[in-house]
Amino acid sequence: MNRRRFFKLALALPAGTWYARYASLAAAERKQVKITDIRAMNLGRGTSLLKILTDSGLEGYGEASASGPMLRARIEEMKPLLVGQDPLAIEFLFHRMTSMMHPHLPHIPSVGGIDIALWDLAGKILDRPVYQLLGGPFRKAIPMYSHGRVRDINDRGEWQAFYDQVLDRPEGFKIYKQGSGNLVPRANVGSGYPVNLTTDQVRKIGRGFEIGKEVCGDAFEIAVHAHNEFDTPTAIAVAKRIDPLEPPFFEDSLGVTYNESWQALKRVCRTPLLVGEKLKLVAGFKPFLETQTADILHPDLVYAGGITGCKRIANFAANYRIPVALHNVASMVNTFAAAHFGCSVKNFYRSESLLGYGRLEQQVVGEKPKVRNGELAVPKAAGLGVEWNEDHLRANLAPGEPWWG
Repeated sequence: MNRRRFFKLALALPAGTWYARYASLAAAERKQVKITDIRAMNLGRGTSLLKILTDSGLEGYGEASASGPMLRARIEEMKPLLVGQDPLAIEFLFHRMTSMMHPHLPHIPSVGGIDIALWDLAGKILDRPVYQLLGGPFRKAIPMYSHGRVRDINDRGEWQAFYDQVLDRPEGFKIYKQGSGNLVPRANVGSGYPVNLTTDQVRKIGRGFEIGKEVCGDAFEIAVHAHNEFDTPTAIAVAKRIDPLEPPFFEDSLGVTYNESWQALKRVCRTPLLVGEKLKLVAGFKPFLETQTADILHPDLVYAGGITGCKRIANFAANYRIPVALHNVASMVNTFAAAHFGCSVKNFYRSESLLGYGRLEQQVVGEKPKVRNGELAVPKAAGLGVEWNEDHLRANLAPGEPWWG
């Protein structure tokens, strides 16, 4: 598509949803390319890459939250829905994948990876960066937040060492999230079993975050991080301790899915509640919005249904004037996709980031993505903008994984 044709189509777009813009841009290229195959490989820690192959030679890259064997099995189930289809028919394919019921319900963390790859492929076919296809940009760069690395939060020396380290770093993050460290045994974090802490343990958590605020001052904010591990009395007790410190958010303090205990917490907690890194599709977030128990939604692009699923979540949240953040502790696919998504969403808050420590940046070649002043600029290349460092990927495959199996 040449520049004149692109702007002619853009000017002719009817008023309507974000998807109408994409549909108009893609109309002339429909049915010109077909999906021929989907392949995947695992990088360890549950992160798998996938790619969609086409008869045009173009490929789209995605990321799924599943092991290599699990993802490849899910892909085999979905191939009859996808192979031979037009990759630009994203809404149609998303519906087919998410409404699949027999013999199994859809595995959304695999669907999300395919959806991200379809958007990458659409950008390459149309020679546009993904954020333009999504209706952006509302911003040229997205705000990011990073991670505290304090193990003993009651140790002022550890806080000081952390402060000295990050203050000199070029990323300039405005928010670091920090968990309870060794005050909650690692085996209990993310285990699915609710943790009940003693009054003394809660007091130590509160004091730990007080020390962090004393050391870090106004240089950056410290958010309070959990992995859905607290039971209701503990979450309420922790909230009362941290409220006077005015952290930017209290993350995933109760169980993953909604129940009435979230209302009990919300009644006493003044700190914004950020929820949702393991919730899926609009249905997972809907009760939090309808009961006004979430202040910030926090889907993972992969886990919640890809770019299409998360655009629906963001649009639904906008009706309640609720911002949307992004969880992201995975590959450069998720990171680049976060930049495009965040630029295209009016009610975007910020994205989690693993950038700045070198490991993630090694996955790609060319100019490395950089966070500056706490923000990541959106890539300008067609699609997501990911160019793999294949030597690095080969060296970091999970044990026994085939190369693009």
